[in-house]
Amino acid sequence: MKSQKEKKDGRLVGENIVLLAKEHFGVDYHTDAIYAVLKRLGMSWITGCSQHSKADPEKVS
Repeated sequence: MKSQKEKKDGRLVGENIVLLAKEHFGVDYHTDAIYAVLKRLGMSWITGCSQHSKADPEKVS
């Protein structure tokens, strides 16, 4: 799996968040546990559509 820094587009999923937690905070979480952490922080896993990396920012409004 690519790290978030390597990703150019797409959604951030639980596995990415687990990697970020390890990378930035040195903690290990299972994917299920990271969703529980996000919920306690008042965050939602439901997102809108991401912008495609080849989208023209001038045409997107």
